[in-house]
Amino acid sequence: MNEIEDDNRSRRTAIKHTQLINNAFKIMLQNGSLWIVTVITIGTVTVVQTLLGQAGIAFAILTSLLAFTYTAFLPGALIHLVNAIAERHSVTVQDGFNAAIRNLLRLLGLRVILLLPVWIISFLATRTYASAMGQAAGTGELQSSAAYTQSGILLGIRCFISLLTIFSGAISVGADRAVVLEGMIVFDALKRGVRILLDKLKDFIVIGFLLGLVIVVPAVFLTCCLSSSIIPLSLQNNAFPDLGNVLRSFHNDPFSNLPILAINVAISIFFESLVQILSSSAWTLAFRYWQGMDPIVPQDQPEITVVE
Repeated sequence: MNEIEDDNRSRRTAIKHTQLINNAFKIMLQNGSLWIVTVITIGTVTVVQTLLGQAGIAFAILTSLLAFTYTAFLPGALIHLVNAIAERHSVTVQDGFNAAIRNLLRLLGLRVILLLPVWIISFLATRTYASAMGQAAGTGELQSSAAYTQSGILLGIRCFISLLTIFSGAISVGADRAVVLEGMIVFDALKRGVRILLDKLKDFIVIGFLLGLVIVVPAVFLTCCLSSSIIPLSLQNNAFPDLGNVLRSFHNDPFSNLPILAINVAISIFFESLVQILSSSAWTLAFRYWQGMDPIVPQDQPEITVVE
């Protein structure tokens, strides 16, 4: 009897997770305001990086700061809009931008605190590895076995940094929404994010897996399309060239490389927008569920005002 109850409970849990992803899809597909805010934000960052990324160190620093700001600006807008949609409120593009600006400083503070350990470990690991390899090469002791050992150490460090980045991102799921939806200050939001992660670890794993699945499948499909005869061979060979080479060739001869650059930028903006909207919708609905609010979005959506 207990086994049957456990099985039924697990089935209900699975249905809850899949229903949440389904509702996230509904929000993404039925609300143009989310796409407009996301495309404008990502498009602006992408265009600026494209035009200024090869213009010198000063501009490279500027574009890096812009990209970092984007990681706090866009979530602030999307979290607010998705929550309002889930509560059956009409939303506008201006609502999203106002929420992004209102929460920008606190979300930036969260990003700095969460990513600072990753930056420090990455810097120290890179410096230590480069120093060790340099000393081994300088003394003539760089044998194949030593090289394999160093490569293994570097791989382990990279895996650790990746896990730390994932952990930081998981904390930000609850922390970002505590800032945007509950108005918490940075450190209180961090504590809320850690507590939610520890209490809802199973939900994080399942939702993360489902999101990865629904995002990877379209990416694989597009890759297959690009490698087929649907796209002319002249474009197929350059469908995903190295962005640095594209930018350098674009500055040397902008008109001849403009179509290739436009295709790369358009594909990049579309998939980045899809990932951001879908993931933000799913995690915001999950946060609402964790806080005792109904995450289910009815099929009869209110009329969404795109612009004021």
